[in-house]
Amino acid sequence: MGRLFRLILIVGVLAAIFHATFLRQDQPDFAQPRRGIPEAFRAPTTPEAFPQRPLPPPSTRDPRGIIEVPARSGDAQGTAAVIDPKGVWLTARHVAEGCREVLVESYDRWVRTRVAALHPETDLAVLTTRGAPPAFPIARGDRLRLGQTAWAIGFPKSVPSVVEGQLLGRGRIGFTGRMEGEAAVTVWTERRRTPEGDGPLSGISGGPLLDAGGQLIGVAVAATPRRGRFYAASPESLSDMVARLPPAERPGAVPPLQVSLQPDRAGQFGAWAMEARMVTRVGCRGQR
Repeated sequence: MGRLFRLILIVGVLAAIFHATFLRQDQPDFAQPRRGIPEAFRAPTTPEAFPQRPLPPPSTRDPRGIIEVPARSGDAQGTAAVIDPKGVWLTARHVAEGCREVLVESYDRWVRTRVAALHPETDLAVLTTRGAPPAFPIARGDRLRLGQTAWAIGFPKSVPSVVEGQLLGRGRIGFTGRMEGEAAVTVWTERRRTPEGDGPLSGISGGPLLDAGGQLIGVAVAATPRRGRFYAASPESLSDMVARLPPAERPGAVPPLQVSLQPDRAGQFGAWAMEARMVTRVGCRGQR
């Protein structure tokens, strides 16, 4: 009996090692959330009380600013959002570029990603993992209207936050330093922040900008705290980033979230999205 017991024990240990080494590799990095979107976020939206005009198309005459992207001096963090539950994420190029490894925060650990694409001009990057939480649909077509409200979700200074903005118009940002290029952006004035605060928004870079229906209409890329403004990659830049991906890696059609965001519950929705890891922190480790 003793020899039989030892044999069974050895076989069990070898089976566990085999499973951990070979079979576990096929397991996704992200399990799906235990519950769906709460009904509280599905209530009808109250229309905004003032008339809105469509956002005009991009123009070379749009106001232009310059942002210097400093050289890396160590580890850094930003934000990313899921655009396909098979494991496709959007973030800012300056968050992911030049890193020895890029990780996203899962429920109980940091998961290594693959940098699938860096946009050569605008401040966008695509990361991939093995599976992901539910995704945000990307808004199709020209849907933005001057004066409309939207919400940027992310981790400024590592604090989970939701920033409410009002659309002022279009602009262009030229990059200098370790990034080059010039890209169209949308310009937003910050109206409120949850939790309250007025510090720098560094760390929200790469965070999704959502409209009242939970559609992704931009990615936060920069801010000017003294003017109370922040900037997002334009819808045209998002479309161009997706089009640059190999066909096999392009995000598929994502169904509407069927949410209805308003100022009094956008903060709670942002907290839920971060808890579900639809929006999560990105870590840049070391330099390449």
